[in-house]
Amino acid sequence: MADHLHIVCFDVPFPPEHGGFTDLFYKIKWLHKLGVKIHLHCFTKGSAPAPEVEAMCVSAKYYKRRMYDVSLRVPYIVSTRRSDDLLVELQKDDHPVLLEGIHCTWWLMQNRLSGRSVFVRLHNAEHIYYANLALHEGSFLKRRYFLRESGLLRQWEQTILSKNAKWLTVSRRDSSTFRLMQPDAEIHYLPVFTGHNAPLAHSGSGEFCLYHGNLSVNENEAAASWLISEVFSKLDTNLMIAGKNPSAQLLKLASKFSNIHVIANPSISAMNELMGRAHIHVLPSFNETGVKLKVLNALYLGRFVLANRNAIEGTSVESLCRLAEDAAGFRQEILQLMKQEYSTSDIRNRYEVLSGAYNNEMNALHLSALIFPHYPTPSRPPS
Repeated sequence: MADHLHIVCFDVPFPPEHGGFTDLFYKIKWLHKLGVKIHLHCFTKGSAPAPEVEAMCVSAKYYKRRMYDVSLRVPYIVSTRRSDDLLVELQKDDHPVLLEGIHCTWWLMQNRLSGRSVFVRLHNAEHIYYANLALHEGSFLKRRYFLRESGLLRQWEQTILSKNAKWLTVSRRDSSTFRLMQPDAEIHYLPVFTGHNAPLAHSGSGEFCLYHGNLSVNENEAAASWLISEVFSKLDTNLMIAGKNPSAQLLKLASKFSNIHVIANPSISAMNELMGRAHIHVLPSFNETGVKLKVLNALYLGRFVLANRNAIEGTSVESLCRLAEDAAGFRQEILQLMKQEYSTSDIRNRYEVLSGAYNNEMNALHLSALIFPHYPTPSRPPS
């Protein structure tokens, strides 16, 4: 008898270009490879269906987000994803349900999914994520929204963790956060799924330092601005900043320094080329939750990675990165690493760590064993 699974997505997971979408898309891909019959449910603001995703599913349903459904007691990311049609579809059978993100937990909170197996993928500790967005937001109204959402999310997460479900975190740090909130919750660490199989072998020296990310996200812009003002303004080393929709303020700041260049909206192939040419991926983070896909991409596609603990703690890749916690530390590490060649032993060590922690097939087997009790549990747990 085939194993069926409902997967409820906060959005259409295509193209898989950022953390949540990447984890979703490749999770679906690997569960499909294992023979799981996936019934896909996607909330959307108007995104077109993705044939690339539908081809891996036995059915696909789409639900329009209620963008003006604002509640004083329910987080906005949850209230806009309330759908009676979704509940009707889920109640047609008793297949297990995987809810992708706190965003999709409305019916779990209402106790309408009782009597069946429910799993929730926790992409972040959302209350921490939104609190940190507020810290780096210049707009008064947006800052107020982020703070309000953070407070509502903390209350929601505290309550929802007591519901009858199993919880899947993307980092051990997030597992610890949620266990403190609800000690009795059944929480499992499941590393993110990626589009990579093995790290590329870029031995030798690269040409510059690189920071990359979605520059329209305020915490990424804050990190890039900090690197310009506090680190590379005091060095002769070249820094490339590449990403989506950099602001006029960031472009103006970078233009003051001849060794700093911003590349706006590079194509995937152009970004991959930059990552392969870079000598150091300089990736500080001001948000201490979730997993930073930019760090994983750098480890698979580049040479040295320099980060802070916020960027890597609890993700199983700490041993693969050089660490610094302040501007002076970053400058010192950059000067040292620019003199070093990336060696074949570095490549070999990276392969061993990544093939253990971020092995898509192994992690798909672990997830299947959690969802379907008759699946054999792999002998090696997620690293």
